[in-house]
Amino acid sequence: MKPAASRWGAGARTPPAVGSPAQRRDASGSSRARRRPWCRADSARAFKTSEAASEEAGEDEQRWDLWLALPLQPGKRRVTRRRELVKNKIYSFEQLLGTLDVIVNQRMTVVALRGGGLFVHSPVAPTKECLRLLEELELKHGSVRYIVLPTTAVEHKVFFGPFCREFPEAELFAAPRQWSIPPLPNSFLGFPRKVTTISTEKRGEYPWQREFDIAILNLTVGIGPFVEVAFYHKSTRTLLVTDTCFMIPEEPPEVCQVDPTPLLKRARDDKRDGMVMSKDTEANRIKGWWKTILFSIFFQPSSVEFAPWEWPTALVWRDDRWVEKVKTVQNKLLVAPILQELVFSRDPNGALEYMRKLCKFRFRRIVPAHFDAPIEATPRDLRRAAAFLKDGEDGDGDYPESELKLLRGLTQFLTITGIAGKPKV
Repeated sequence: MKPAASRWGAGARTPPAVGSPAQRRDASGSSRARRRPWCRADSARAFKTSEAASEEAGEDEQRWDLWLALPLQPGKRRVTRRRELVKNKIYSFEQLLGTLDVIVNQRMTVVALRGGGLFVHSPVAPTKECLRLLEELELKHGSVRYIVLPTTAVEHKVFFGPFCREFPEAELFAAPRQWSIPPLPNSFLGFPRKVTTISTEKRGEYPWQREFDIAILNLTVGIGPFVEVAFYHKSTRTLLVTDTCFMIPEEPPEVCQVDPTPLLKRARDDKRDGMVMSKDTEANRIKGWWKTILFSIFFQPSSVEFAPWEWPTALVWRDDRWVEKVKTVQNKLLVAPILQELVFSRDPNGALEYMRKLCKFRFRRIVPAHFDAPIEATPRDLRRAAAFLKDGEDGDGDYPESELKLLRGLTQFLTITGIAGKPKV
């Protein structure tokens, strides 16, 4: 199993000089019709590297006015970075998502279909920059045909409706058991027009199933379900997941370095540093990223002392043991601690059955919605990551006990209050 390559951007031959997908949709009433139409000169320079395109993009292209629907960082400016993961087949569109300067990447995956057109998995914020980068792929591969919401998780669901409205001719699909508090119909959650619910009982009925197999994780964890649909792309032997598993890279993703401010804030060691950011160096960016990793997966690392009476400089790193803790979770396939403690523990047999279904696919790479991608991995690697579901089996999914204290306390609180269901024996 190998971590993802770090090369960003990819060249491509010039696509035919034809009318753009955005122009063909002008009569649809989509907001895309109001943007500058593409021309032959646009086609001739299409599919430049994402990095160059992002440097040209102004703040207006990266603006996301609906950010208050889920008021998390980075707020209304959403930079998009595109990468080619599998040559001429699979592409990654990455933006940022986080809070309290604990910010990681969030990925939309786009697959070029054999018969032409694009399959969009887990949409991100449809900013002008994001849509422009996607239009470049449409010129090469054809229009967006299918848009899929593979999860019930709100941080992914919040972008589904706005994204779908930009592609009124696309067919829409969503994971089952979408929910909210209070219970509302999907139209009240921002879902546009008809959305087909994905089910294994409808095998063969979906227009994309010649190219994809699916497996569904469907667990009841308390007041709401936890559902995720995994997609296995047969021709490239690639497994698309959302939050099932991930691999943490040693260096921060490119999109996290467009504005390194959060990384440099996290690189500070203690209250004596005050609110002064660390100097912007490669070493400090990596240091900030490593600390971000610990906060993002454990919430409160054991090496951190929380002194609320000294806010805003309330987090003090007591020692350097955190460095070794980070090394134990890097460059290997893992299941997130919060999934282990709060979700899979509610129904370990159901989670294990889902993992077994995934391992029946003959994948050789995994593309998750966060952190590294593509991950060179096989079913054997996934079995090791999920070994915690089987008593007495060694694997890679065990985390240091010292780092799980807060999560286990949170799980116990949610169980006592009834927010989370009781674990099944």
